[in-house]
Amino acid sequence: YKVAIFNTESEEVIRTFDFGTDIPNVLIDDVGNIGILLGIGNTDFIYRTLDFESLEQTSERRLNLNEFFPAGPFQGSVSGSTLYYVNSFAQPAAIPFGPAYYDFAREENYELDILGVVQQVESDLGADIDLTALRFYEAEELFLIGYVHAGAQTQLKGGVLAVSKTGILLERLGLEFVPTYFVRP
Repeated sequence: YKVAIFNTESEEVIRTFDFGTDIPNVLIDDVGNIGILLGIGNTDFIYRTLDFESLEQTSERRLNLNEFFPAGPFQGSVSGSTLYYVNSFAQPAAIPFGPAYYDFAREENYELDILGVVQQVESDLGADIDLTALRFYEAEELFLIGYVHAGAQTQLKGGVLAVSKTGILLERLGLEFVPTYFVRP
């Protein structure tokens, strides 16, 4: 696997990183550095931070996650000493994904019981829902999770669930449309 840094103004490849068989996921962290999460085999990962301007490595951390991330843009974020990510569930499962995070300082992984939240919302609505989007909102320290009313025949309606880092549903906002992506503020 290779990752190339491309300057869109000069239309030139500035640098190419060759990771061999390690699987890279790329992101921009909360301070504007390039983050590369490398899957190095089974559940072992390395998280490297590169200075955005010089492309020099500024840090490296090893971690262990029971997760597979396909190569490409990372579906999550890094804020402070925490890696927030989309925890994809093996299918078939009642839900396709849920929120999770890895605390680098404590070297602990946290996977939220999103199925319990979904069941609570379904009970409140009297209808099934399917999850559509997920993003961690750093400013409020909560996960935003989009959903659609499952089985809607005529009009797609959905909403947003605000869920704490401990897995508690804080708020449900019903919408007349289905959120499929949350833009980072």
